[in-house]
Formats: sequence, C-alpha cells, structure tokens
Amino acid sequence: MPAAHPEEFRRRAVELARLRENSIAQIAKDIGISESCLRRWMDLADVEEGHKEGLTKDEWAELVRLRREKRVLEMEVEILKRASAYFARCLQPPTRCHQRRALAPLVLHSSGA
Repeated sequence: MPAAHPEEFRRRAVELARLRENSIAQIAKDIGISESCLRRWMDLADVEEGHKEGLTKDEWAELVRLRREKRVLEMEVEILKRASAYFARCLQPPTRCHQRRALAPLVLHSSGA
C-alpha cells in the first residue's frame, strides 16, 4: 500500500482539480497520484463540506467507536449470562430426587432400631 499523503497535500490537490484549469487526469499525473485517487479525494471533500451525502470523518470515527463499544458490551452480556446461569445452578435447593436419597438412609436406620 502506498504511503498516505498529508492532509494539506490532499486539500491542495482538490483545490487544483476544482479550478478546472486542467483535466483531473492531468492534475493527478502532475502531482504523482492516480486519477481515481484524486476523484476519491474530491468525493470525500464534497462529503466533508456537505455538498454530497455520506459520512464525514468525524461521523465515521464515531461509528467505528460505537461498533467497538457494542462488541465489548455484547461480550460483557454473554459473560454475565453465563455467570448468572452458573450461580443459579449452584444456589438452587436440592431437588426432590436428591432429598429422597438423603432421607432414605435415615428412614432405614430409624426403622431398624
């Protein structure tokens, strides 16, 4: 992947392209980038300036942050569900089946005496 160009370089390239003194292809060639790269920068600048629909840099960064937070929260919920199920099993009183087994030897011992 080629090295990223500084923001000032991108801004100036977009300004040159918008002046329309030369074709976008020629401007891109003159500054050493591809035509598609310059067109993409122009599209991004249009979004940032509100001329075009899309997510701005700030909105995109917020979306990424919120998605990360959502993943963390989903993992926390899953951990809490598992912990809740584990402790619910541990805290349940013994079932009737377990109680009969526990009482059966007592009954046998008391009737034999």
